[in-house]
Amino acid sequence: MQNSESNKKKILVIDDDPSLRETLCDIIMLEGHVPVEAACGKEGCEIYKNDMDNIGFVILDLVMPEISGLETFYMLREINENVKIIVNSGYDENEDILEMLNNGAVGFLHKPFRINELISIIKRNE
Repeated sequence: MQNSESNKKKILVIDDDPSLRETLCDIIMLEGHVPVEAACGKEGCEIYKNDMDNIGFVILDLVMPEISGLETFYMLREINENVKIIVNSGYDENEDILEMLNNGAVGFLHKPFRINELISIIKRNE
């Protein structure tokens, strides 16, 4: 018999904005999940590659320096084609967002977003 603690999945937040990462991690913890932070796409991909069996979702910022959200999306999909990625951006009509949604992203959060929007996407895709 497993306890509920062992069933908890981590949620990886990849965002270059430290205050947004902190806010997302606080929400994730309040909802009973375990947050993991990455400040850039390269770091996020390394974390995911090393712990993908325990990471249930990735929340991915679209606009980041060095490696874009779109590039990071495809790097994560190379590691695991079934990765559950939630795209996070201040843009709403963007070709990159549509491309990610058409290629397997499980949801889109438009900044600023409501907490219940994030929770809804996670619950729909658990």
